Amino acid sequence: MTGPAMTGPAITGTIERVVLPLDAASESRAAIDTAVRLAARARAPLHAIFVEDENLLSLAGLPFARQFTLGAGAETLTTGQLERHLRAAAGRVRQELFAVARRHGVECTFEVVRGDSSSALAGASEHDLVVAGGQSRPIGRHFRLECRWWAALDAAPGPFLLVHHAGSPTGAVVILLRDRSIASRRLIAAAAQVAAATDRTLTVICPPAVADRDGFEQWLGEQLAGTAVRLQVEVAPAEAAQLRARIAELGCRTLAVEAGGAEGGGERLREFVEHFACDILIVR
Repeated sequence: MTGPAMTGPAITGTIERVVLPLDAASESRAAIDTAVRLAARARAPLHAIFVEDENLLSLAGLPFARQFTLGAGAETLTTGQLERHLRAAAGRVRQELFAVARRHGVECTFEVVRGDSSSALAGASEHDLVVAGGQSRPIGRHFRLECRWWAALDAAPGPFLLVHHAGSPTGAVVILLRDRSIASRRLIAAAAQVAAATDRTLTVICPPAVADRDGFEQWLGEQLAGTAVRLQVEVAPAEAAQLRARIAELGCRTLAVEAGGAEGGGERLREFVEHFACDILIVR
């Protein structure tokens, strides 16, 4: 099933605030671009939180701590050196963020906290959309550490978008819809925000029992009322391999799932993200 673009005024009221966790180790450009676009679309303020890694600072305080630079030997690592590095990193990312926010007319605030990945979400609510970078900065040309924000997925009370790509009209936002529950309504609302902000098609894939139920198209239209997205609805294939193949054919750039679903947590979710090299949107 396919449908025309659903047009209307900018989406308002769904997202009260966009929260952007940042640090010195993560790639931030795509996350900043996406967070600002989403805040502009929702007409919501953006609050960025730069996290100084307390574990790394504790390590720097040990007498045997050393730092290694490519092409150079080992050097002593001190807490003072690391604090200066983190302040400089925070200054650079703040400057980049505010420049992008000004171009889009987005109200933006910035704070620095010391802690772990969950510290950035301590003040988040279920009405906030958290947007984080999905990759760490490369070490050398090829090696990357695991993205620290994976550990924060369970700490987010509301929708959490892990970003790998900057906004682009190519590809689709794909929702794996299980039913018509309240969680499904939240999933559709958040995914529609992402699709509208990035000018991508919104593709809803659901089981036959959901798609064939009386009133499904009307219910779906009610969830998307007033949005500006191109909508496509498909029935999920019976086999998991076929579903993966169809997601690949759609050129999925953002996969939207409910937390705790078949693809909504743990290693299977990471496999999906790595397989499709896509952003992931988790909604509770």
